[in-house]
Amino acid sequence: MKELVFSIIFSLVCSTGFSQSIPLDSLYLGQLPPANTPKKFNLSTENGFAAVERIAVSNDGKCILYHENNGYNPSSKSRDKYYEYKNNKWNGPFLLADSAEAPALSIQGDTVFYGRKGFVWYSTGENANWSKPLKFSRIPYWHYLQITNNGTYYAAMKQTKGRVGKTDWSKITIQKTDTLITSLGVPLNTTNDNLDFYISKDESYIIFASDRSDLLKYGYSDLFISFWGKDNRWCKPQNLGRIINDPNEVRWGPFVSPDNKYLFYSRTSKPDNSDACTYWIRIDAIIDSLQKTKN
Repeated sequence: MKELVFSIIFSLVCSTGFSQSIPLDSLYLGQLPPANTPKKFNLSTENGFAAVERIAVSNDGKCILYHENNGYNPSSKSRDKYYEYKNNKWNGPFLLADSAEAPALSIQGDTVFYGRKGFVWYSTGENANWSKPLKFSRIPYWHYLQITNNGTYYAAMKQTKGRVGKTDWSKITIQKTDTLITSLGVPLNTTNDNLDFYISKDESYIIFASDRSDLLKYGYSDLFISFWGKDNRWCKPQNLGRIINDPNEVRWGPFVSPDNKYLFYSRTSKPDNSDACTYWIRIDAIIDSLQKTKN
């Protein structure tokens, strides 16, 4: 564990945006990017499965990882898969790991983390040739683990200092053999479960899914954003708006692309999730607009 943490932190060199080694018209599997209206992001799935939960895109744009499942019952099956851009074309999808969810890449893209069997696991690789799953920590859960530019881990945790709800969005600091887990507190966390979220690589904002009643909302499980304020606290969350938060749908699994332009998220309009899939929308202007009204 100690050697793993050192190697991961060593690789977390601050990097943003895409390199120019992939043609612009080939980014995002070559799909035409959306404007200010949500659009389905097409991902191949097995018959009866849906591409939902959080996806991950590498900084160079050459690797796209995603989750598929056939439901949320104890007997349901799930797996993480990925596409790789190689030899001037997209290849895949390939299997990363069975019984896995919510993939998250290190900044350098050489390690992928994912939830599996109640714990966090990881695979290492080069050019998306991923190793077999390895357990990352003995501490359970770590829902939606992700890593920021300075090497800090964030996840929804049950075992966290200053816990507000059943599960809190938390900051995890790993120093040698010590792991310190601290709740991000209020106004982010509520007394219920605080689960799906995305934190920007520079830690300037958090986007999360919630059905909290103390904020303006349009439907069930809206997407909200909170900014890090000048007074070193998280500001009051704001709704991302009716265009994203359609009253007839449920949303979860947010992820923002490395170029900070697009928000990916899961959505469904049916109780049995039969129409569930991944959508994306241009988000940078929305974020800039809401940042001006943060408080």
